[in-house]
Amino acid sequence: MTQIEEIKQLITPVVSQQELSIYSVRFTKLGHQRVLEILLMDKEGQLTLEQAETVTQSISELLDSLESLGDEYLLDIGSPGAERELRTDEEIIRSVSRYVYVKFKNPIQGADSVYGTLISVDDEYLQIEYQVKQRKLMIQIPKENIAKVRLAVKF
Repeated sequence: MTQIEEIKQLITPVVSQQELSIYSVRFTKLGHQRVLEILLMDKEGQLTLEQAETVTQSISELLDSLESLGDEYLLDIGSPGAERELRTDEEIIRSVSRYVYVKFKNPIQGADSVYGTLISVDDEYLQIEYQVKQRKLMIQIPKENIAKVRLAVKF
């Protein structure tokens, strides 16, 4: 079991008890300091300051008992953000009717990507409604041609 898997296994019960889920766990660097970054979210894909405060204390206490971590790291609990990547079919399905960015593996109609509203998802396609000037258009994107899907902020 890797150290990341061990950390996930250790914190999952506490995170679940707070009705949150783990988006990612990873080590990063901040200068010479090692940082343990844990990104959490609720069913809506968000993390409030109160939720972060409550879960941070519990996670910190659990991690203190994990000898393999040592003492030299910073704990960073946060949200995956407003423009988080949608990594699974379940995350994509939950994002129907939200504004998204889709990057294509191969161009479609001369474009490498599209911003628009996710209208529907099935086993083979994502259907996106997007706008060119004042016209609303639809595009069906084959799942095998999708390099990346993420939420997007509409200005």
